[in-house]
Amino acid sequence: MRSSLPTTRPAVRAASASAVRRYVDEVTEGAPDPWVLVARDRAQDAIDRMPGDLDQAVVGTRLEAARRPRWWAAVGAVQWLLLAAAVVGLLWLGAAAAVEYFRLPPLILPVLTVDLTASGGGVLEVPWPTLLAIGGLLAGLLLALVARVFTAWGARRRASRVRRRLRESVSGVADRLVRVPVGDELAALARCRAAAAIAAG
Repeated sequence: MRSSLPTTRPAVRAASASAVRRYVDEVTEGAPDPWVLVARDRAQDAIDRMPGDLDQAVVGTRLEAARRPRWWAAVGAVQWLLLAAAVVGLLWLGAAAAVEYFRLPPLILPVLTVDLTASGGGVLEVPWPTLLAIGGLLAGLLLALVARVFTAWGARRRASRVRRRLRESVSGVADRLVRVPVGDELAALARCRAAAAIAAG
């Protein structure tokens, strides 16, 4: 069964075939020609089978489901609360401006008083509607930036795990198709040499 992955490009197939041939040449250096030819034949079979087997290895690699982290819902709820606070503050300020424009009795605007005399300052008075509007917007922006940093960090961790699993799958194909068969031929050569040495002795 083929996956929906795109067909391997000829340049990529040529590069992988060249890498397999280089590997075989390196590990069979100094071996008799008949053994080298057999190892190259096994490698050619691997090159022919590799695109399909790699495709199946990628398809069969278990990947993590893209699910939202647990804290995502809490951050979303806090974002909505901050937005609601900013909207309430803006509506309150708008209503106060409209009342003043029409010269109606002014709305009551409670004030947050902060005593800064201990640090050499005076008394700071901020109307609650202003605090709600500006504080809600600024806190929402800050929370969005922090959430973005954590989301990017989590995405990098997930991508790293996926890359590691894909590398393991691809390495398994390389072992099965190239390293093990060529290693079997080299092991057979070593057994023949050992038997020849025993017979010559």
